[in-house]
Amino acid sequence: MDSNDLSVAAKLRDLEAEAYQIIIQSGDRGISQASLWRILGVNSRDISRIARRLENKKKIRRVRILEDGRWTYKLIRIKTIQELLDIDIPKQIDASIPNERRPEGELVKALQWQKNPELQISKLSWDRALDELYKIMNSLGLGIRTRDVANEAHAIFRKAVSIGFSIGRRSEVLMAASIYAACRRLGIPVHLSDICRHSYVSSGTINFQRYRGLVAAYYRSMRESGIFEAPLPDSSIYLDKIIDRLKTDVQRGQFYSELLTEDVRSTALRVIQKAKSLGITAGKNPAGLAATSLYVACDGRISQKIIARAAAVTEVTVRNNYRYLKEMFDELA
Repeated sequence: MDSNDLSVAAKLRDLEAEAYQIIIQSGDRGISQASLWRILGVNSRDISRIARRLENKKKIRRVRILEDGRWTYKLIRIKTIQELLDIDIPKQIDASIPNERRPEGELVKALQWQKNPELQISKLSWDRALDELYKIMNSLGLGIRTRDVANEAHAIFRKAVSIGFSIGRRSEVLMAASIYAACRRLGIPVHLSDICRHSYVSSGTINFQRYRGLVAAYYRSMRESGIFEAPLPDSSIYLDKIIDRLKTDVQRGQFYSELLTEDVRSTALRVIQKAKSLGITAGKNPAGLAATSLYVACDGRISQKIIARAAAVTEVTVRNNYRYLKEMFDELA
């Protein structure tokens, strides 16, 4: 590498540090990429490279926005888990048994855990769980809801450990299940596959489908054990997320923005409400119902394949729901 290459690399590092400080100062609202390159007085190509480097380092997240009639990115700093959590993070969790009576099997397990210190969660397992929390929360891009989800997931994980639920279970997988449970409790439309996809465990020594099944099994077991209570899933909360994903599509986002009007959204919500009143939503994937209602509301102007991909469901799910929801749409028209 010659001296010119070294000077360019050093210049980019300096610009990266300066840009990151500006993004930090912009607060939770962030700053547009176009505004940033104007402040720094450099070309847009260099800022794009810097933004991608910061994003790859998990320091910022980029959100595609429409500013002054042109598409650009808003750069928002990603906070650390220590900044997000309202409570202090202990180095190790101490076992405790609540005073209230519990089922005999659970009480025996908790007593065994308390009497055997080696069965307590180790610092290594605790650190791995926090690393998992940090990685997943930084990757989901929940914006202002990140703090709420992180705190709720942290509380669920601690409760699971305090009753001995973590014994014989992988702490990373248990944290992923706690994050999914927190999203369900707070009514945030996050798919289980999205959480599993951002987990480093799934990309390591374990198959993705097996890992996803393991997280789902932990989630069900925690719910059945009374560690948390989750409300029934609501299809309507998934609708806005699907619309946002379509509008931020890199290739056809502007076309979808013009097509997915407020009237289309209102019609899709009416279809969902009608399906609920008839009792046909029980046992069905809420994301799939939301995707199908949107497909029906936009009168097929967006293909089932594109809507299914935005909803993280299969085309078969949309196709199977279509024949039920189309009749309701015809009645509402």
